[in-house]
Amino acid sequence: MLNNGHSLKIKDARYLHDTGAFKCKAQNVAGTSQDIATVFIENSAVPRYGQIEEPHELFIIFNENGYSINEPGHCRIQHIVFGSFDSFKYKPVFVNDLILSLCKPNDSCSWGGAVNVRNKFVYVTQPDMHRVVVLEIRELFNPVEIIPTDRTPVQIDYVEHLDEIWVLCWNEGVKHSTIKTSLIIRQASFDIQHHTIHVQPFESTLTQFSSLFLPPNNALNQHFTCGYAVIGADNSTYKVDLVSMKVTKMVNLDCTPLSMIFISLGGKVVVNCDRLEARGPSVLILDYFTDEILVTLEHHGDPYISPDSRFVILVDNLRGVISVYRITDEGALDHQFNINTNMHISDVTFLSAEGSYDLFASSSNKGSILYISLPTGQVETIEGVGGSLVNKESKWNSADRVIVSGGMFSDYLMTPSAESITVIDGRSRHLHCEWQHDWSLVNVIVWAEVSRL
Repeated sequence: MLNNGHSLKIKDARYLHDTGAFKCKAQNVAGTSQDIATVFIENSAVPRYGQIEEPHELFIIFNENGYSINEPGHCRIQHIVFGSFDSFKYKPVFVNDLILSLCKPNDSCSWGGAVNVRNKFVYVTQPDMHRVVVLEIRELFNPVEIIPTDRTPVQIDYVEHLDEIWVLCWNEGVKHSTIKTSLIIRQASFDIQHHTIHVQPFESTLTQFSSLFLPPNNALNQHFTCGYAVIGADNSTYKVDLVSMKVTKMVNLDCTPLSMIFISLGGKVVVNCDRLEARGPSVLILDYFTDEILVTLEHHGDPYISPDSRFVILVDNLRGVISVYRITDEGALDHQFNINTNMHISDVTFLSAEGSYDLFASSSNKGSILYISLPTGQVETIEGVGGSLVNKESKWNSADRVIVSGGMFSDYLMTPSAESITVIDGRSRHLHCEWQHDWSLVNVIVWAEVSRL
């Protein structure tokens, strides 16, 4: 400490040892104050931009002013696009009252969800503007296309092996609407003007959804050809063929699915269900091929699955319990351990670690991140990750505080707080850097890996 405790000097600073977030706390008779400052020690072994053409990773952060492209390794903002941007390459024709800027003039930007399409494009929904916007992320990182949709598009999924975007539109503008419609955008990775088509109806009328559950991409490159949907006022469950884009048959679950995950090993589906009778929620294991209910798990909660399909995690916020199951080579679920927590888990992500995966969970009521080593059960809490979001409920996203991880070889995770965007080094489990903001809420973030041109 120098200058009578006013300055901190780091001698012989080292990249791995000293890079990170430093919390400064001051206390006197008037009270206590603290702040976090990010210190980045540049690694001399890493070339500067422009010296190599190797891939590097980016986080695209959508906010009320537009979006920014942030490079986590060097803690740099690489590009900013504001809501007034209006130089689109592809614009729809024959659309009344079309707004040609990225966001509404003199209004805040509003985002529903976003997906990365083969590290070439990012598709993002704009619920208040009833459209999807496409960004290119290989050259200028600018918006290139406006795609009109039905009213209030929110949920967006990318089915990579079919190169299709699926969009769920709320229409009424409320989360629990039963008249949602589903649209498909084909050839999503092509630099062409796109159009939408509706999912073909199960009956003669336009199919109206309550929920849509599609299989995500996975590390095993397992291609699921069907998803599931909750359709109609009676909340019946149906199977959806992703290839023919048709609702094919009813599935009798005796409950209303709240969330689903797809297990590549053994071909199973984990369904978090709301029982039609007053028996409370339950978690079912469903045979993906026959749709037969195989077993009901003893634990409850929203299910998550590691990218290698080796672990299933149930997050039960009502009881404050996280249950971890290992998936055997035969596809059976073997319960490993439970973790009790007073954190209200908002979102979960995974980071590769020594041939397996670690879990990181964000909290809406705590300024911390929960870390769990799935193979060993080791638990840590990463403190000082910004203020909680207790009074900031997301209008469109079920996760008030998202947490997003990088790819297979990435070290980084990103999560927002009430006053900042924080990058966490997942390997060393410490704060890497942060950007202060004054936005009301940030809950749409996408990771991408792109090549330097």
